[in-house]
This record gives sequence, structure tokens and C-alpha cells, in this order.
Amino acid sequence: MIKKTAKKTSKTSKRLPIRQGDVALIPIDGLPVGATLIKHGNGPIVVAFGSATGHAHQIEGKGATLHDVAGQRFVVLPRGCRLVHTATTPVEHNTIKLAAGTWQIRRQFTWADAAASPVED
Repeated sequence: MIKKTAKKTSKTSKRLPIRQGDVALIPIDGLPVGATLIKHGNGPIVVAFGSATGHAHQIEGKGATLHDVAGQRFVVLPRGCRLVHTATTPVEHNTIKLAAGTWQIRRQFTWADAAASPVED
């Protein structure tokens, strides 16, 4: 269970949930207490990677940071960024503009035989 927000970064009322294939970004008011920074280098933040197809959903933009709380991922965007779908085949999803603020990253899962596995679009 995630505890209350530690620090507010923006109001969620001006942002709506966003979905790109099997990835959803949910606007939240700030990082949960206990969030840890995940170092990702200087490039884009890959929020989902399809090992079978080689596609990726990634956030491109300066200053974006990735965080984790108990296995749940969050991204903080100090300014607007883009959610981009990259693939070796023709691009299946349009690029989506993301507003500044804190977003929870969610993946779509499928259930079979009492086990969950990520959906790969």
C-alpha cells in the first residue's frame, strides 16, 4: 500500500489519464512517501519494453526523473515531455504530449492460470 503524497508538484485536475497501447500514465499530485530515484542516464526513460517485438514506450524530454515505491513506478516531469512509441515495424501509436507534473506508470496485464504477465502490444 502506498502512503500519502510527500510533495505536491502540480494539480491533477488540469491533466487527464493517458494511454498508449499497454501503458497508462495516471496524473497524481506528487510522489508517494518513500519514493526512490531510479537512475536512467541522459537518454529517454523507457517505461515499457517489448522483448518479443523490440518496441518501447519512452518518455523524451529534459529533466524527467523516474522513481519507484514498492515496485510501482512514477515519473516526474518538470516541464512538458513526449510519450513516444518506438518500433522496428511501422509505428503503431502516435506520440502524446505530456504536461509537467507527477505521473504514475501503469502496465496492462493479462491473467492466465493464476499468474499475471504484461501485455505486449
